[in-house]
Amino acid sequence: MKNKLFYFFGAVFLLCSVSMFTSCSSDDDPVVDPPIDNPGGGDDESYQWEVSGEYFEGNKNALKMSYNGEELKGKKVTITTDKEKKTASIVLKGIETDFLVFKLPPSSPIPGEKEIKLEKVELTHGENGTFLFEGEDKTATRTMTYKGTIKEGEISIDIKNTLDNQELAGTWNLAPIDNMQGCNNNSPLWIDWDSYVEIDPGEIPNGDKVITGLNQSPNSLFTLLFFVGEDMFADMYGFELKIEQTIKNILQSVTAQPNGSMFATYSYSGDLTKPEWSSEMSHNIIRYYYGEEPGQIYVEVNSDFILSAIDGLLTKTRANEQDIIESIQPLIDILKPALEKGFPCKYELKNNKMKINLDGEFTLKLLKELTTLLNTPSINELIMSFITENETLAPYATNVDKLLKSLPNALTYKGSEGNPNDLSGECTFVKVGLQLVKAAE
Repeated sequence: MKNKLFYFFGAVFLLCSVSMFTSCSSDDDPVVDPPIDNPGGGDDESYQWEVSGEYFEGNKNALKMSYNGEELKGKKVTITTDKEKKTASIVLKGIETDFLVFKLPPSSPIPGEKEIKLEKVELTHGENGTFLFEGEDKTATRTMTYKGTIKEGEISIDIKNTLDNQELAGTWNLAPIDNMQGCNNNSPLWIDWDSYVEIDPGEIPNGDKVITGLNQSPNSLFTLLFFVGEDMFADMYGFELKIEQTIKNILQSVTAQPNGSMFATYSYSGDLTKPEWSSEMSHNIIRYYYGEEPGQIYVEVNSDFILSAIDGLLTKTRANEQDIIESIQPLIDILKPALEKGFPCKYELKNNKMKINLDGEFTLKLLKELTTLLNTPSINELIMSFITENETLAPYATNVDKLLKSLPNALTYKGSEGNPNDLSGECTFVKVGLQLVKAAE
């Protein structure tokens, strides 16, 4: 897969396949009825193997599961049949995953649900001694259909799901760049930071020039940095900064499917000025479900995807894994609920426009701990050495260091407008999100 990005949005739900059940007639019968017409255990030896048990990848009883038309891994199916193998109780859940210093609890194929119990599922006989089953399971928020085949040593099951709430379903393009409003209003990327306390990125080298005077309160600084009036920025500071356009050259759109899947159309070219669009990403990486509050969703990220990303990071940094794990333990404690339940997000809909962001309180906690971690001497040394060894990043090493050291106050205090050195009050949220416009169907 060409995708090398870590996506904010996306996910997956899917398919089922149907079934029946049969059995052959007894040895006294001169004629054998078609299997589909002979439900029940029967006397045929091909149906006498043990159906009950646990089925999962790598087990003696293997599992093949598809969801959203793609193979879904990391799941487990437990089957318990009645004595005559006419009906079964089927439990769908996941396998506990080792994640650094804790275990991710198992989750079912449906996002937001830890396990699904299907009771009194009718079994029918199929060809070559197989058992078939199918059905529907409906809750207050979704309808799931399933269809499966059980043969000795393996179960295959296809799952399809539809969310009752369809207000996010569709393709959402990044909003157009608004040269007058800046990042807090109508631009594709926006930031709303509950603090007036100054943050300082220092002097920014730009060829033969040095750009100064950028230390401001978070909202004003990031509005300036993400502001898309490049001509204005060039007039003020002597160079063009096209961060919003760069973002639009990386991410074109996000598609939320009716079944809870989410995937992106993104550029894989490697050239931030010349996008080459692709939608070739697994629909099982990111999935979403609605929370109990209006305008709330949770975004689940596939644990295998996260583990691969962390493994890649540890490999690139050449750091001792145990040292890294011990250092990031507090960060893991904050991430754990999001990894178990999904990342909390808020959204607002108006006239086919959507404003969506990570929950502000969660983001604040995350940034506080991340900043503390990055300012820890051993980790800071690791980060700064990585930057200084990179030819492109090296000129900005001092800026990164100054920014990291000024962030804690801006994440802790609210301060007062017009007085960026006022360390009073409490910063209560940091919202980072996207502005999106629904594409025509």
